[in-house]
Amino acid sequence: SSIDTNRSAHDYWLVQPDRNFDVVLFVYNGDLPEQQVDLCIKRKGFKFQNFYAFATTTDIYHYDAIWIVDDDIQMSTCDINRMFLLFQEHDLWIAQPVFDKGSLASWEMTILDEKYLLRYSNFVENGVVICARDALKLCLPVMKDIKSGFGSDFLFPHLIGFPNRKIALIDDVQCHHPEGESTLNSHIPRSLHFKDTEDLMEKYKFKYYTPRVTGGLYR
Repeated sequence: SSIDTNRSAHDYWLVQPDRNFDVVLFVYNGDLPEQQVDLCIKRKGFKFQNFYAFATTTDIYHYDAIWIVDDDIQMSTCDINRMFLLFQEHDLWIAQPVFDKGSLASWEMTILDEKYLLRYSNFVENGVVICARDALKLCLPVMKDIKSGFGSDFLFPHLIGFPNRKIALIDDVQCHHPEGESTLNSHIPRSLHFKDTEDLMEKYKFKYYTPRVTGGLYR
Protein backbone atom coordinates (compact mmCIF):
# COMPACT_ATOMS: atom_id res chain seq x y z
CA SER A 1 0.00 0.00 0.00
CA SER A 2 1.16 3.53 -0.66
CA ILE A 3 2.24 5.61 2.32
CA ASP A 4 1.48 9.30 2.85
CA THR A 5 4.37 10.39 5.07
CA ASN A 6 2.45 13.44 6.31
CA ARG A 7 0.09 11.23 8.30
CA SER A 8 0.92 9.58 11.60
CA ALA A 9 1.44 5.88 12.15
CA HIS A 10 -1.75 5.87 14.22
CA ASP A 11 -3.72 7.06 11.19
CA TYR A 12 -2.70 3.90 9.36
CA TRP A 13 -2.84 1.30 12.12
CA LEU A 14 -6.49 1.95 12.96
CA VAL A 15 -7.88 3.30 9.71
CA GLN A 16 -9.84 0.18 8.72
CA PRO A 17 -12.50 -1.56 10.85
CA ASP A 18 -11.53 -5.13 9.91
CA ARG A 19 -8.18 -5.26 11.71
CA ASN A 20 -7.19 -8.64 13.13
CA PHE A 21 -5.04 -7.21 15.93
CA ASP A 22 -5.33 -5.20 19.14
CA VAL A 23 -3.33 -2.02 19.78
CA VAL A 24 -1.70 -1.29 23.13
CA LEU A 25 -0.15 2.18 23.18
CA PHE A 26 2.41 3.36 25.74
CA VAL A 27 2.64 7.11 26.25
CA TYR A 28 5.99 8.29 27.63
CA ASN A 29 5.03 11.90 28.37
CA GLY A 30 2.29 14.42 27.76
CA ASP A 31 -1.45 13.79 27.64
CA LEU A 32 -3.08 10.58 26.52
CA PRO A 33 -4.16 10.82 22.87
CA GLU A 34 -7.76 11.45 21.95
CA GLN A 35 -7.69 8.69 19.30
CA GLN A 36 -9.25 5.45 20.35
CA VAL A 37 -6.97 2.46 20.91
CA ASP A 38 -7.72 -0.79 22.69
CA LEU A 39 -5.53 0.06 25.68
CA CYS A 40 -3.49 3.17 26.43
CA ILE A 41 -0.97 3.25 29.29
CA LYS A 42 1.05 6.21 30.49
CA ARG A 43 4.44 5.07 31.77
CA LYS A 44 7.97 6.40 31.57
CA GLY A 45 10.67 4.09 30.32
CA PHE A 46 11.99 2.45 27.20
CA LYS A 47 9.99 0.38 24.72
CA PHE A 48 11.14 -3.12 25.66
CA GLN A 49 11.17 -2.38 29.38
CA ASN A 50 7.63 -1.05 29.17
CA PHE A 51 6.59 -4.12 27.22
CA TYR A 52 8.20 -6.34 29.86
CA ALA A 53 6.21 -4.55 32.60
CA PHE A 54 3.00 -4.98 30.61
CA ALA A 55 3.61 -8.61 29.66
CA THR A 56 4.46 -9.67 33.22
CA THR A 57 1.25 -8.19 34.63
CA THR A 58 -1.15 -9.04 31.80
CA ASP A 59 -2.13 -12.29 30.09
CA ILE A 60 -0.55 -11.84 26.66
CA TYR A 61 -0.20 -15.49 25.72
CA HIS A 62 -3.67 -15.82 24.23
CA TYR A 63 -2.17 -13.94 21.27
CA ASP A 64 -0.53 -16.03 18.55
CA ALA A 65 1.99 -13.26 17.83
CA ILE A 66 2.89 -9.78 19.06
CA TRP A 67 4.42 -6.93 17.06
CA ILE A 68 6.62 -4.75 19.30
CA VAL A 69 6.85 -1.70 17.09
CA ASP A 70 8.25 1.83 17.29
CA ASP A 71 5.70 4.62 17.13
CA ASP A 72 7.11 6.22 13.97
CA ILE A 73 6.49 3.17 11.76
CA GLN A 74 3.89 3.79 9.06
CA MET A 75 1.96 0.79 7.75
CA SER A 76 -1.66 0.29 6.74
CA THR A 77 -4.18 -1.76 8.68
CA CYS A 78 -4.57 -4.03 5.65
CA ASP A 79 -0.84 -4.71 5.47
CA ILE A 80 -0.56 -5.34 9.22
CA ASN A 81 -3.40 -7.87 8.91
CA ARG A 82 -1.56 -9.58 6.05
CA MET A 83 1.76 -9.47 7.94
CA PHE A 84 0.26 -11.43 10.84
CA LEU A 85 -1.40 -13.91 8.47
CA LEU A 86 1.87 -14.57 6.60
CA PHE A 87 3.72 -14.87 9.90
CA GLN A 88 1.35 -17.61 11.02
CA GLU A 89 1.01 -19.34 7.64
CA HIS A 90 4.79 -19.80 7.42
CA ASP A 91 5.13 -20.83 11.07
CA LEU A 92 7.69 -18.14 11.87
CA TRP A 93 9.13 -17.47 15.32
CA ILE A 94 10.63 -14.01 14.80
CA ALA A 95 10.15 -11.77 11.78
CA GLN A 96 9.64 -8.24 10.50
CA PRO A 97 7.90 -6.46 7.64
CA VAL A 98 10.58 -5.09 5.33
CA PHE A 99 11.14 -1.35 4.94
CA ASP A 100 10.06 0.25 1.68
CA LYS A 101 12.71 1.75 -0.55
CA GLY A 102 12.13 5.28 0.75
CA SER A 103 12.72 4.34 4.37
CA LEU A 104 15.51 5.10 6.78
CA ALA A 105 17.05 1.70 7.47
CA SER A 106 20.25 0.68 9.25
CA TRP A 107 20.62 -2.64 7.42
CA GLU A 108 20.33 -2.92 3.64
CA MET A 109 19.03 -6.48 3.85
CA THR A 110 15.91 -5.22 5.69
CA ILE A 111 14.82 -3.15 2.65
CA LEU A 112 12.31 -4.59 0.16
CA ASP A 113 13.53 -7.21 -2.30
CA GLU A 114 10.74 -7.43 -4.87
CA LYS A 115 11.74 -10.91 -6.02
CA TYR A 116 10.65 -12.50 -2.75
CA LEU A 117 7.52 -13.20 -0.76
CA LEU A 118 9.80 -13.52 2.26
CA ARG A 119 13.46 -14.18 2.97
CA TYR A 120 14.78 -16.35 5.77
CA SER A 121 17.52 -14.70 7.80
CA ASN A 122 19.45 -14.76 11.07
CA PHE A 123 18.47 -11.19 12.03
CA VAL A 124 15.49 -8.80 12.25
CA GLU A 125 15.46 -5.08 13.08
CA ASN A 126 14.36 -4.41 16.66
CA GLY A 127 12.10 -1.47 15.76
CA VAL A 128 9.61 -3.72 13.98
CA VAL A 129 10.09 -7.19 15.50
CA ILE A 130 7.23 -9.71 15.55
CA CYS A 131 7.43 -12.57 18.04
CA ALA A 132 5.46 -15.79 18.12
CA ARG A 133 4.11 -16.92 21.48
CA ASP A 134 6.82 -19.51 22.16
CA ALA A 135 9.66 -17.26 20.99
CA LEU A 136 8.36 -14.48 23.20
CA LYS A 137 8.55 -16.72 26.26
CA LEU A 138 12.30 -17.08 25.59
CA CYS A 139 12.91 -13.40 24.81
CA LEU A 140 10.69 -11.67 27.36
CA PRO A 141 12.92 -12.14 30.45
CA VAL A 142 15.81 -10.18 28.89
CA MET A 143 13.63 -7.22 27.89
CA LYS A 144 13.81 -5.77 31.38
CA ASP A 145 17.50 -5.04 30.65
CA ILE A 146 17.11 -3.53 27.16
CA LYS A 147 17.33 0.26 27.02
CA SER A 148 18.07 1.78 23.61
CA GLY A 149 17.28 -1.47 21.80
CA PHE A 150 20.78 -1.70 20.36
CA GLY A 151 21.98 -5.28 20.48
CA SER A 152 18.53 -6.81 20.86
CA ASP A 153 18.54 -7.53 17.10
CA PHE A 154 21.42 -9.95 17.77
CA LEU A 155 20.20 -11.14 21.16
CA PHE A 156 16.72 -12.37 20.20
CA PRO A 157 17.88 -14.82 17.47
CA HIS A 158 20.60 -16.01 19.87
CA LEU A 159 18.01 -16.73 22.57
CA ILE A 160 15.79 -18.80 20.27
CA GLY A 161 18.77 -20.73 18.91
CA PHE A 162 18.81 -19.55 15.26
CA PRO A 163 16.21 -22.12 14.13
CA ASN A 164 16.18 -22.90 10.41
CA ARG A 165 13.46 -21.12 8.39
CA LYS A 166 11.88 -19.58 11.51
CA ILE A 167 13.39 -16.06 11.29
CA ALA A 168 12.31 -13.99 8.30
CA LEU A 169 12.06 -10.66 6.51
CA ILE A 170 8.54 -10.47 5.06
CA ASP A 171 8.85 -8.77 1.64
CA ASP A 172 5.18 -9.16 0.72
CA VAL A 173 4.32 -6.37 3.17
CA GLN A 174 6.32 -3.20 3.65
CA CYS A 175 6.39 -0.47 6.26
CA HIS A 176 7.78 3.03 6.02
CA HIS A 177 10.34 4.41 8.47
CA PRO A 178 10.64 8.15 7.84
CA GLU A 179 13.84 10.15 8.00
CA GLY A 180 14.20 12.23 11.15
CA GLU A 181 15.84 12.55 14.53
CA SER A 182 14.97 9.71 16.87
CA THR A 183 13.33 10.76 20.14
CA LEU A 184 15.40 8.02 21.75
CA ASN A 185 18.54 10.11 21.26
CA SER A 186 17.17 12.75 23.63
CA HIS A 187 17.06 10.12 26.40
CA ILE A 188 20.22 8.17 25.59
CA PRO A 189 22.90 9.95 23.52
CA ARG A 190 23.68 8.07 20.30
CA SER A 191 27.24 7.59 21.46
CA LEU A 192 26.03 5.44 24.38
CA HIS A 193 23.83 3.09 22.37
CA PHE A 194 26.70 0.73 21.66
CA LYS A 195 27.46 0.62 25.38
CA ASP A 196 23.99 -0.87 25.81
CA THR A 197 24.96 -3.63 23.38
CA GLU A 198 28.17 -4.34 25.26
CA ASP A 199 26.28 -4.60 28.55
CA LEU A 200 23.80 -7.06 27.03
CA MET A 201 26.62 -9.11 25.48
CA GLU A 202 28.38 -9.41 28.80
CA LYS A 203 25.24 -10.42 30.69
CA TYR A 204 23.72 -12.81 28.13
CA LYS A 205 26.90 -14.19 26.57
CA PHE A 206 26.42 -13.47 22.89
CA LYS A 207 28.52 -11.72 20.23
CA TYR A 208 28.08 -9.67 17.09
CA TYR A 209 27.66 -11.78 13.97
CA THR A 210 27.11 -11.02 10.29
CA PRO A 211 23.41 -10.49 9.48
CA ARG A 212 22.56 -12.40 6.32
CA VAL A 213 19.79 -13.90 4.24
CA THR A 214 19.80 -17.70 4.37
CA GLY A 215 17.13 -18.48 1.75
CA GLY A 216 13.68 -17.39 0.70
CA LEU A 217 10.39 -17.94 -1.07
CA TYR A 218 10.03 -16.28 -4.46
CA ARG A 219 6.86 -14.49 -5.44
